[in-house]
Amino acid sequence: MAQRITITLPDNLHERLQTFKENLNVSGICQQAIDLAVQIEEIKVKTDIPAIEKAIARLRKEKQEISAKWKETGFKDGLTDATEKLNYPTLKYVGEGGDIDEQFPGMIHGVPVSVWLEAYNYQRYEKEDDFEYEIYDQGWIEGVIHVWEEIKDKL
Repeated sequence: MAQRITITLPDNLHERLQTFKENLNVSGICQQAIDLAVQIEEIKVKTDIPAIEKAIARLRKEKQEISAKWKETGFKDGLTDATEKLNYPTLKYVGEGGDIDEQFPGMIHGVPVSVWLEAYNYQRYEKEDDFEYEIYDQGWIEGVIHVWEEIKDKL
């Protein structure tokens, strides 16, 4: 058995509907729209919470693995750059915890270290979908600090 309900339309929509009313099954269109909306709400109610929790755990683990990968890559690049590329003022500045986004005396090519990193290191990884430059930077800084701590008293 079918039930009757009343819907309210804005004046503008009602006027536009009048032009095509003979060509449209308004009742059928409303039934389909309501059926779809109810189906979506039913799916929301039936959503398996343990499945969502599994998805969260899986994605959290994946995110941690990606972060660990980029931190390690940054650390290794920091070691290499500190031993082979950075000049003394830059190595000392970063090694002592200087902000890589700030300008300081003795900067490489007159730009902050972060700009140098973007130009020379990021280009190797930027095509990878999961590249996390902030995590990479943290690892890179730690690599440079590690080298500085090892050599500063021997200079």
